[in-house]
Amino acid sequence: MKSFSLSLIAFFCVCASLFAQDEILYKNASVLFENSFSTLSNAEKIEIFKLTGFELAANESQFYLSDDPDTADDPFDVKVLPLDLNDDGTEEIAIEYGNNTSSGIAGKSTLLIVKDMEGNYGVNFGFPGTLVFLNINPFTLPDILVRNRQPGFPIWRWNGMTYNIHEQFDNKKLSKMRITYLTDANKSYTVKVKK
Repeated sequence: MKSFSLSLIAFFCVCASLFAQDEILYKNASVLFENSFSTLSNAEKIEIFKLTGFELAANESQFYLSDDPDTADDPFDVKVLPLDLNDDGTEEIAIEYGNNTSSGIAGKSTLLIVKDMEGNYGVNFGFPGTLVFLNINPFTLPDILVRNRQPGFPIWRWNGMTYNIHEQFDNKKLSKMRITYLTDANKSYTVKVKK
Protein backbone atom coordinates (compact mmCIF):
# COMPACT_ATOMS: atom_id res chain seq x y z
CA MET A 1 0.00 0.00 0.00
CA LYS A 2 2.88 2.36 0.87
CA SER A 3 4.51 1.64 -2.50
CA PHE A 4 1.26 2.44 -4.31
CA SER A 5 0.95 5.76 -2.41
CA LEU A 6 4.52 6.75 -3.27
CA SER A 7 3.92 5.87 -6.91
CA LEU A 8 0.76 7.94 -6.94
CA ILE A 9 2.54 10.91 -5.37
CA ALA A 10 5.38 10.61 -7.90
CA PHE A 11 2.83 10.50 -10.74
CA PHE A 12 1.11 13.66 -9.50
CA CYS A 13 4.48 15.44 -9.13
CA VAL A 14 5.40 14.57 -12.73
CA CYS A 15 1.98 15.75 -13.96
CA ALA A 16 2.29 19.01 -12.01
CA SER A 17 5.73 19.59 -13.50
CA LEU A 18 4.46 18.97 -17.04
CA PHE A 19 1.51 21.31 -16.52
CA ALA A 20 3.89 24.00 -15.22
CA GLN A 21 6.08 23.59 -18.31
CA ASP A 22 3.02 23.81 -20.57
CA GLU A 23 1.90 26.96 -18.74
CA ILE A 24 5.31 28.59 -19.30
CA LEU A 25 5.29 27.64 -22.99
CA TYR A 26 1.73 28.96 -23.36
CA LYS A 27 2.74 32.27 -21.75
CA ASN A 28 5.84 32.63 -23.94
CA ALA A 29 3.89 31.79 -27.11
CA SER A 30 1.16 34.25 -26.08
CA VAL A 31 3.70 37.06 -25.71
CA LEU A 32 5.24 36.12 -29.07
CA PHE A 33 1.89 36.29 -30.90
CA GLU A 34 0.21 39.04 -28.84
CA ASN A 35 0.49 41.82 -31.46
CA SER A 36 -0.38 39.72 -34.51
CA PHE A 37 -3.60 38.42 -36.02
CA SER A 38 -3.24 34.69 -36.59
CA THR A 39 -5.69 31.84 -37.11
CA LEU A 40 -3.30 29.28 -35.59
CA SER A 41 -4.41 27.21 -32.63
CA ASN A 42 -2.69 27.63 -29.26
CA ALA A 43 -0.96 24.27 -29.79
CA GLU A 44 0.44 25.48 -33.14
CA LYS A 45 1.61 28.75 -31.57
CA ILE A 46 3.42 26.80 -28.86
CA GLU A 47 4.98 24.53 -31.50
CA ILE A 48 6.19 27.58 -33.43
CA PHE A 49 7.53 29.22 -30.28
CA LYS A 50 9.60 26.09 -29.57
CA LEU A 51 11.04 26.20 -33.11
CA THR A 52 12.19 29.82 -32.81
CA GLY A 53 14.88 29.15 -30.23
CA PHE A 54 13.72 32.23 -28.33
CA GLU A 55 13.44 32.63 -24.57
CA LEU A 56 11.30 35.26 -22.91
CA ALA A 57 13.49 37.98 -21.38
CA ALA A 58 13.22 39.07 -17.76
CA ASN A 59 11.13 42.10 -18.79
CA GLU A 60 8.51 39.65 -20.17
CA SER A 61 7.99 41.66 -23.36
CA GLN A 62 11.19 40.94 -25.33
CA PHE A 63 13.14 37.82 -26.22
CA TYR A 64 16.68 36.52 -26.52
CA LEU A 65 18.26 33.56 -28.31
CA SER A 66 18.47 30.55 -26.02
CA ASP A 67 21.67 29.32 -27.70
CA ASP A 68 23.43 32.73 -27.47
CA PRO A 69 23.75 33.89 -23.85
CA ASP A 70 25.08 37.32 -24.95
CA THR A 71 21.62 38.20 -26.27
CA ALA A 72 20.07 37.74 -22.79
CA ASP A 73 21.77 40.98 -21.71
CA ASP A 74 20.43 42.80 -24.78
CA PRO A 75 16.96 41.34 -25.52
CA PHE A 76 15.18 42.21 -28.73
CA ASP A 77 11.67 42.95 -29.96
CA VAL A 78 9.88 40.43 -32.14
CA LYS A 79 7.28 41.02 -34.83
CA VAL A 80 5.14 38.06 -35.95
CA LEU A 81 3.73 38.39 -39.47
CA PRO A 82 1.18 35.71 -40.46
CA LEU A 83 0.95 35.06 -44.21
CA ASP A 84 -0.65 32.73 -46.73
CA LEU A 85 1.83 32.95 -49.57
CA ASN A 86 0.26 30.34 -51.85
CA ASP A 87 -3.40 30.90 -50.91
CA ASP A 88 -3.87 27.33 -49.65
CA GLY A 89 -5.51 28.30 -46.34
CA THR A 90 -2.45 27.29 -44.29
CA GLU A 91 -0.62 30.07 -42.50
CA GLU A 92 3.06 30.60 -42.93
CA ILE A 93 4.61 32.65 -40.13
CA ALA A 94 7.36 35.20 -40.69
CA ILE A 95 9.11 36.48 -37.60
CA GLU A 96 11.30 39.57 -37.70
CA TYR A 97 13.58 39.93 -34.70
CA GLY A 98 16.87 41.24 -33.54
CA ASN A 99 19.18 44.08 -32.78
CA ASN A 100 22.89 44.67 -33.31
CA THR A 101 23.80 42.02 -30.72
CA SER A 102 21.73 39.22 -32.27
CA SER A 103 21.71 40.28 -35.94
CA GLY A 104 24.88 42.27 -36.45
CA ILE A 105 25.00 45.41 -38.55
CA ALA A 106 21.74 44.48 -40.32
CA GLY A 107 19.95 44.89 -36.99
CA LYS A 108 17.21 42.47 -38.00
CA SER A 109 16.89 38.79 -38.84
CA THR A 110 13.90 36.93 -40.24
CA LEU A 111 12.54 33.43 -39.73
CA LEU A 112 9.96 31.92 -42.06
CA ILE A 113 8.09 28.99 -40.55
CA VAL A 114 6.31 26.84 -43.12
CA LYS A 115 4.37 23.57 -42.97
CA ASP A 116 5.89 20.99 -45.29
CA MET A 117 3.99 18.45 -47.39
CA GLU A 118 3.83 16.11 -44.37
CA GLY A 119 2.20 18.78 -42.18
CA ASN A 120 5.28 19.49 -40.04
CA TYR A 121 6.46 23.01 -39.33
CA GLY A 122 10.01 23.84 -40.31
CA VAL A 123 12.18 26.91 -39.80
CA ASN A 124 13.72 28.65 -42.78
CA PHE A 125 16.29 31.45 -42.83
CA GLY A 126 16.99 32.89 -39.36
CA PHE A 127 19.95 34.99 -40.40
CA PRO A 128 20.32 38.77 -40.86
CA GLY A 129 18.20 40.29 -43.61
CA THR A 130 14.61 40.83 -44.64
CA LEU A 131 12.50 38.74 -46.99
CA VAL A 132 11.05 39.88 -50.30
CA PHE A 133 8.70 37.56 -52.20
CA LEU A 134 9.01 37.15 -55.97
CA ASN A 135 6.08 36.47 -58.29
CA ILE A 136 3.54 35.32 -55.68
CA ASN A 137 0.95 32.98 -57.19
CA PRO A 138 -1.67 30.60 -55.75
CA PHE A 139 0.03 27.41 -56.93
CA THR A 140 3.31 27.29 -55.05
CA LEU A 141 5.32 29.03 -52.38
CA PRO A 142 7.16 31.94 -54.01
CA ASP A 143 10.86 32.37 -54.52
CA ILE A 144 12.36 34.61 -51.87
CA LEU A 145 15.03 37.24 -52.07
CA VAL A 146 16.90 37.89 -48.83
CA ARG A 147 17.83 41.56 -48.61
CA ASN A 148 20.98 42.12 -46.61
CA ARG A 149 24.15 44.14 -46.90
CA GLN A 150 25.94 41.67 -49.16
CA PRO A 151 26.37 42.29 -52.90
CA GLY A 152 23.90 40.67 -55.28
CA PHE A 153 20.55 39.20 -54.44
CA PRO A 154 20.46 35.57 -53.28
CA ILE A 155 17.24 33.87 -54.38
CA TRP A 156 15.83 30.96 -52.40
CA ARG A 157 13.35 28.38 -53.76
CA TRP A 158 10.94 26.03 -51.93
CA ASN A 159 11.57 22.33 -52.65
CA GLY A 160 8.49 20.96 -50.84
CA MET A 161 10.29 20.59 -47.52
CA THR A 162 12.48 23.67 -47.07
CA TYR A 163 13.88 26.74 -48.83
CA ASN A 164 17.28 26.29 -50.50
CA ILE A 165 19.56 28.75 -52.25
CA HIS A 166 18.60 28.74 -55.94
CA GLU A 167 20.55 31.44 -57.74
CA GLN A 168 21.98 34.95 -57.49
CA PHE A 169 20.19 37.86 -59.21
CA ASP A 170 21.57 41.19 -60.33
CA ASN A 171 19.61 44.45 -60.47
CA LYS A 172 18.68 43.97 -64.15
CA LYS A 173 17.08 40.56 -63.62
CA LEU A 174 15.43 41.68 -60.40
CA SER A 175 13.81 44.68 -62.12
CA LYS A 176 11.77 42.26 -64.29
CA MET A 177 10.31 40.44 -61.26
CA ARG A 178 7.04 41.23 -59.49
CA ILE A 179 8.12 41.78 -55.89
CA THR A 180 6.05 41.84 -52.69
CA TYR A 181 7.54 43.08 -49.45
CA LEU A 182 6.98 41.05 -46.29
CA THR A 183 4.90 43.74 -44.56
CA ASP A 184 2.68 44.12 -47.65
CA ALA A 185 2.09 40.35 -47.85
CA ASN A 186 1.15 40.38 -44.14
CA LYS A 187 -1.26 43.31 -44.53
CA SER A 188 -2.94 41.69 -47.52
CA TYR A 189 -3.38 38.40 -45.65
CA THR A 190 -4.65 40.07 -42.46
CA VAL A 191 -7.28 42.07 -44.38
CA LYS A 192 -8.44 38.92 -46.18
CA VAL A 193 -8.73 36.88 -42.95
CA LYS A 194 -10.55 39.60 -41.01
CA LYS A 195 -13.33 39.82 -43.64
